[in-house]
Amino acid sequence: MSSKKRFEGYLLTDHRSGPGVNFYSSALRGPVVYPGDKLVEQATLWCCHCSANFLPNPDRDRQREYCRSCDKYLCDPCARTAKKPGYTHRSFHDIAAMVSSGRWTIVGPVSDQNLIPNFIEV
Repeated sequence: MSSKKRFEGYLLTDHRSGPGVNFYSSALRGPVVYPGDKLVEQATLWCCHCSANFLPNPDRDRQREYCRSCDKYLCDPCARTAKKPGYTHRSFHDIAAMVSSGRWTIVGPVSDQNLIPNFIEV
């Protein structure tokens, strides 16, 4: 059985030549301080339904959502959408192929998309 670690990406943030960064993280529910003279290495995840990259919260209590059809992780907005009644499963690659064919237009955010057919007059 394969490990889910194979889905992780890698982010290296170099603060060695700057004063550092202070910001508020809603995911971590508080301020995050990266002092200067520091390298920060973090794992990243990719959502298979909307193609968003995100940093997993190390203090997360609930389990990370996972799509069994795609065999990949989901972001929280896509996981909420996938639980709605009448949801049609489409990966990001499926949606991109439909839109690039010219026969469909996407309306709304990709995590809760509406695909509208383009009517072409002949």
